[in-house]
Amino acid sequence: KNPLGVKGIGEAGTVPAAPAIISAVEDALRETGIKIEETPIRPSRLFELLNQRREASKASTAHRSATQ
Repeated sequence: KNPLGVKGIGEAGTVPAAPAIISAVEDALRETGIKIEETPIRPSRLFELLNQRREASKASTAHRSATQ
């Protein structure tokens, strides 16, 4: 921080980086329907989200098979 408490001009370029990265990751995962709602997003969290989606898909398939 400087004495005035304002941001430096060099910080403006870093603000949109995280949302752009999250948007790219969501785009890559579009087929899974995963939406990222928190930051920072870590590989371990992505793995967890993918596993949750996989388990939900298995449960849905099992339910459909049981009701037919």
